[in-house]
This record gives sequence, structure tokens and C-alpha cells, in this order.
Amino acid sequence: MSTLVTLLLKQVSLTKSIPFNISLPVTPYSESVENMTSEEFGKMMVQEYQNAEGEHVRPVNEFFNEFRTKIDG
Repeated sequence: MSTLVTLLLKQVSLTKSIPFNISLPVTPYSESVENMTSEEFGKMMVQEYQNAEGEHVRPVNEFFNEFRTKIDG
């Protein structure tokens, strides 16, 4: 492991750059409030609050299984 670190540090020193590409992963779909009007945002918040109060919720495992299915396509 220390040999690998030494090699990487030498490459950084020689090339003045990181010897591999760094990128952010593609983000999954998310709800953006930037394009919502104040009224639309308010309605969305009230609806989600009512869902939580009315126990229209689901187990976290179920949510994440569905989420992973959507991401994996």
C-alpha cells in the first residue's frame, strides 16, 4: 500500500496533476424547487405534511428498494 502511495505522489510531483480522472456520479432525478412558484411549493409542502400526518408513509427499506430499481434502470 505504501508503494502505491509513493508512486502516486511521485506522479503528482512530476506531472503537477492527479494521474487519474475524478468525476462526480450522475445524480438521480430530484425535485427542484427553483422552477416552482411560491404557491406550487406551498401546495407540495402541505401535501407532504398531510401524507406524513395521515400515516401515508412506507417502510424505508421499501423506499430504497424502489429508489435503487429506478437508478439501476
